Amino acid sequence: MTTETDIASLISQQLDRLLAAQVTPEKRKAVESGQFDTALWQECEALGLTGALVPESAGGTGLSWADIAPSLMVLGKHAAPVPLGETLVANHVLSAAGMAMVAGPVATGFDMLTLDAQGVLHGAAKSVNWAPVCPHIIVLAQHQGQTHLCLLRSSDLRLAAVNTLSREPAVDVACDGVKPIATAALPEGFSQTTLLAHFAVLHTAQIAGALGHMLALCVQYANDRVQFERPIAKFQAIQHALAQLASEAAASQAAAGFACSKADAQAIEHGAMVGMSRAGRAATLGAEIAHQVFGAIGFTDEHSLHYFTRRLWQWRASARSDQWWSEQLGAKVISAGGGAVWPNIVAA
Repeated sequence: MTTETDIASLISQQLDRLLAAQVTPEKRKAVESGQFDTALWQECEALGLTGALVPESAGGTGLSWADIAPSLMVLGKHAAPVPLGETLVANHVLSAAGMAMVAGPVATGFDMLTLDAQGVLHGAAKSVNWAPVCPHIIVLAQHQGQTHLCLLRSSDLRLAAVNTLSREPAVDVACDGVKPIATAALPEGFSQTTLLAHFAVLHTAQIAGALGHMLALCVQYANDRVQFERPIAKFQAIQHALAQLASEAAASQAAAGFACSKADAQAIEHGAMVGMSRAGRAATLGAEIAHQVFGAIGFTDEHSLHYFTRRLWQWRASARSDQWWSEQLGAKVISAGGGAVWPNIVAA
C-alpha cells in the first residue's frame, strides 16, 4: 500500500532529478534578466506540486507540510529558477480561503491593502517577487475589520520593476482602483502575520536545501584545491570552517523540520518564529563561511556559488527578516511569563 509519505518521497526524488538535469548557471542567469523558462515550469507543474498542500476534494494532492519539506529543500538545493514553492504556498492560501487553485505560477504580495464597499482595492504591494512572470497575484485586504484574500490578474495592474538581492524578477504593484477577479474572507485568526508565516516556513526549508548543497560544494572544492602541495582540506582552519558550515546546515534542516511540523499542527506562526530565527542565522553564517572557503573565485559571476548565497540573503528577508521573527518569538515568550519557558521548550 502506497502512503502519502511514499508519494511525497517519490515526488521529491523526481523533482531533484529534474532540476539536476535542467537547471544550469545559464538558466539561473536568464531568469535574472527576465527570461522565464516556460518549459521547465511546465515540467515542474506536471509533478503535481503546485497543489500539494491543497485538499484532494479541492483538486490538490492533500499532502502535509512535513510531506513536502524534502521537495521544498530540493528547490533550495538547486536555486530553482521558477516560483514553484511560492505557487505551492499561494494555492494553499487560496484553498484556506475556500477559493480554487489557479493555473500557472502565482505571486504573493505581503502588504495589507483596503477593499471598499464596491469591491475595489486601494493601496500597493511592495517588492512582489516573481510577479513579472506570474499571470496571477494574491494580496490581502481589509474590509470592515475583516481580512480578505484577493486574486488579481497581473495584466490589470501597474508594475514597477525593483531590484532584489536574488536578482529574481520583482516589482512594486500599484492596486489603486483595481477590482479583484475573486475575493473571499479568510478564516478568523488568519492575519497578515499568518500569511507571512507561510512564506517564512517555505524560505526556512529553501535555506536548508541551499546550505546543504553549499556544504557539498565547499567540501569538494577543499579536497580539489591544492595549496602548498596539499589539498586545502588538510589545513585545520579549513576543517574548522567546514565543520561549522556542516553544523549550520544541520541546524537549518532541523529548523525546517520543526517549522513544517508546527504548520501541520496549526501553529504555523510559531513554526515561522523558531524556524526563520534559526535558519536566518544559519544563512548569514553559512554564506560567510562558504565564501571564505572558496576565496576570490566564489565572488566571480562565472562561479555558481553566488546564486546560492544571494538567494540565502533574499530568503532570510523576504517574508520579514529573521530578526523580526526573533523579536516576535521573544515577545511571545515574555508574554507567557517565566514559568512557561521550560514547559514550552520541552513541549516543542
